[in-house]
Amino acid sequence: MNKLALPVMLSLGLTACGTMTEVSQDGMAKSEIKWPDVTEFIAGSTPPKHAVREIKTGLNKQDIYQLVGAPHFSEGFNVAEWDYLFHTEDKGVKKSCQFKILFDSNKVARSFYWRQPECAGYFAQTK
Repeated sequence: MNKLALPVMLSLGLTACGTMTEVSQDGMAKSEIKWPDVTEFIAGSTPPKHAVREIKTGLNKQDIYQLVGAPHFSEGFNVAEWDYLFHTEDKGVKKSCQFKILFDSNKVARSFYWRQPECAGYFAQTK
């Protein structure tokens, strides 16, 4: 293995740990919610509003993947949280919304958070 590869992999792993929320086994936040930095991240997705509305407690990771795709930020493997950057438009105004899902120890979705609280309303709209 390259002498540089191991330190780089370790630093990436530690960086991911620094942006992760501490999650209990029942899928609840044990501390303040931590959000990934999106200043350099412009991708994300524009999911159908109905798909976001279908995300609810009790779904597993595969169910959520089928609704809105893979998480947009790489927290690592076998993690208890998924982070998304969704884009929407409301009355001609474009909006980017960070959405977080916390999973319990059985990988079942239990908690949901919007970084921008008004985004919950945008995605709740049926039109």
